[in-house]
Parts: sequence; structure tokens; C-alpha cells
Amino acid sequence: MNADERLVERFLISKKLCPQRFTAKENESWGGTQSCLTKLPDFKVSARGCFFYAEVKSLLAKPEDEPSSFNMFGKNILQAVKQFESVNETHIVPNVLIWVNHEMRHICQDLEMIYTGASTMSNGEIVGGFHKYSEGKIKKKKRFIDLHIWLNIDRNDDTTFLGEPSWFFSGDDNRSHHREMLRRLFDIKIETFKVIHSK
Repeated sequence: MNADERLVERFLISKKLCPQRFTAKENESWGGTQSCLTKLPDFKVSARGCFFYAEVKSLLAKPEDEPSSFNMFGKNILQAVKQFESVNETHIVPNVLIWVNHEMRHICQDLEMIYTGASTMSNGEIVGGFHKYSEGKIKKKKRFIDLHIWLNIDRNDDTTFLGEPSWFFSGDDNRSHHREMLRRLFDIKIETFKVIHSK
């Protein structure tokens, strides 16, 4: 377990949830060996009779050979969906992608941009022109993620998060029951989350 995964584990526990890692035996049941564990989500999470899968993705500075940070977002989304599909192919339980952001040039509105092709900034300005990402490789896959949680690392103390989480739910109305379950489990206030409707 790396440092960001340990931080997310603490975050989930602070929400009165029970995160668990996949065991080697469980991994083998999906047709792999210990080396295959990276293909599964980071956590299976339970609480109060409910269950979901969670995957952690760390956001660092954009690599020099990456033409856009949105390419990096897209790759992380596609990889996470593949991991969720390996254990939850029929999407019978929710999938949660947790972003741990170490680079302050990344903002949570980036997620809305890559999902919809545009985003409304905090000052009301609408920034668009990103449909090549929202309509690209992630177009058919992004709905497989029910909730994105955005956590900023404190630059002065990388063992803690800065401020409150940002919550983005998928706008897939066919999975609205997943949305409601997660909202209750995390005790997310209605005024604090955003539903991003995929194009």
C-alpha cells in the first residue's frame, strides 16, 4: 500500500466505512496470482449493509512527454474502469474513483471538463472546447464510475488533506440508486456535490 492509499484508507475510516484490501486468495479467484493484484481496485468498502469498490489515483505534475494533463486524466479513468470491470462487470454495486491531487495546477473542475467538454468555474465563467476528450476514448467508459472524490494534499504536510473533499456524481440516471446509496454512506450534503452529466 503506497502513501496515498494509506491516506485514503484513513479518509474512508473517518467516514465510518470499512475499507479492505483484496487478499491473495481473492485475487486468485479472478484468475490471477499475487502479481495480478494491480489489476483489481484498491479497496472493497462496506458499511451498514452496503458495499462498493474504490480505486485511488494520484495526480502529480504532468509528465514532459504528455501533451495535455487531460490525456493523463483520461488514462487514469480508463485504467480505473478496467480495474472495476475485473470485479464488478455487471456494475451491480457502485464504483468510486478517489483522486489524490498533489499538483495545485490541477483543479477539480478538470473532471467536469473531461466528462462534458465544458465546465462552469467558481466565478461563473463557462470554459469549453474539451469535447475531443469527453467524446474520445472515455466516452463509453466514464459512466462506469458512479462517484469521483477529489482530495487535495496539503503542500505543507503531505500526510493530510487540505480543505474539504469535492464530490462529483455520474449523471447516469440508470444508476441513481448507486448515487443515493453513496450519498448516504458518505453523508454528503445536497448543496456540496455536483452531478456531471456525460455527453
